[in-house]
Amino acid sequence: MPPRPSRGRHYTCADSVFSRKSLPTDEGRIVSRRVDCCHACIMTDGGFVFACKLDDYTREAVSDWVMVYWPPDPDPIQSRPYPFYRLHDPEVRLIWARIDKHNLIRAAFNRKPPKSTRHLVLIAERQGEDEPKHWSLFSHFPNVLGTGGGEVWQITTGGGEMYFEHLLTEADPNPAPGEEGQLRAIDRMRSSRNAWDRVLAKDMTDSQRDRVDEIAREEVPPLGDSWMELKAGSQGWTIRVVERLMEEGIVGESQEEREMMLEEMEKLRDPMEKNWFGEE
Repeated sequence: MPPRPSRGRHYTCADSVFSRKSLPTDEGRIVSRRVDCCHACIMTDGGFVFACKLDDYTREAVSDWVMVYWPPDPDPIQSRPYPFYRLHDPEVRLIWARIDKHNLIRAAFNRKPPKSTRHLVLIAERQGEDEPKHWSLFSHFPNVLGTGGGEVWQITTGGGEMYFEHLLTEADPNPAPGEEGQLRAIDRMRSSRNAWDRVLAKDMTDSQRDRVDEIAREEVPPLGDSWMELKAGSQGWTIRVVERLMEEGIVGESQEEREMMLEEMEKLRDPMEKNWFGEE
């Protein structure tokens, strides 16, 4: 049996604990590591902190990585939703101190994860300079951060016309060495092009999800005489799909809420997109 580790100030863990394949690197680049008597911890440049339990003797990981801290909810209108830290930023030390003060690591392993329900989200993504934002509908079971893989309904351009797309996967933006080109479940909530998002429904049933799929496929993409008109068409198409979902009671619990949603979406539309299609 390996010797019992010292209970001194500094602790160690097996090298395999911090191996590249075992780390939850989808949340960013690792900027800080820490080991105590029972846990190994990492912090990413976005301020997310993960911990795993260590065997008291072998110092190997005996649990999966668990998120113990995440930044406050970002402003959805900001282009950089989370702060990005470097190794020696003073905020890094403050985060570790906050975790210790509130015993967040121990609490994370004792709490039960909340039940997740299917969400339907309106996503607006930045395109090229001076181009209108691309709108799409995204459905998923969100984690504690509101992110997580799902499926997308949208219209896109190709061959001088617009056509419908239903997407389930995307290229991994942070692949491990030798795994370049691998696909993962699509997650528009973590897209680097995400300008803002709005949750339209928080507790969709399987039958309601199927109806969203049917309505999105039935809605005809707009016709455009120019490339810029084609780039702009996703906003009006998305609003028409949402209006049909409202008529069937999938989006909005009351008529007042539905009217407020539609008013907000009209305000968020790019003025140039309305002008291109002659809408008022």
